[in-house]
Amino acid sequence: MTLEPVLLQARDVAAAIVDETTERAADLLVVGLPYRKRFGGEFAIGKTVPYILQNAPCTVWVVRDPITEEST
Repeated sequence: MTLEPVLLQARDVAAAIVDETTERAADLLVVGLPYRKRFGGEFAIGKTVPYILQNAPCTVWVVRDPITEEST
């Protein structure tokens, strides 16, 4: 059996992401974290990432966008 990766996109709907990973019996969830200069050059995790980390039924990787010279 070949398993195909599935890409889900959502914004601030952590419960829906967790539900979807549960329904699909996902082994891994990758969450992107953007660099936001407007927030003082910090990585703003908001409420979505902590909720996913606490409730996801699988391994979660949080990756961030690279800091470019344009971002600083």
